[in-house]
Amino acid sequence: MQHCASDAPGIDAAAEGRDDPFPGLFRRLAEGDRAALGELYDAAAPLVFGIALMRTGSRPAAEEAVQETFVRLASTRADLTTVRHPR
Repeated sequence: MQHCASDAPGIDAAAEGRDDPFPGLFRRLAEGDRAALGELYDAAAPLVFGIALMRTGSRPAAEEAVQETFVRLASTRADLTTVRHPR
């Protein structure tokens, strides 16, 4: 998804893991917790939209990318157990 923040100077990897909701949300989603998808959307959609908008330069294309991202997350939840750094 995005470069790991621990790759940036001055970022403490242990502190990042403690404050990062994505690993727990991915785990819950992989386990079938439907509420986790909504929480993941709330936490990540603005970030995904911003990246997609920068990449495409088009608001409609960025909105489509966000939708496709979350449709795929919902439909491939078992594969989420293999994601090491979801952010």
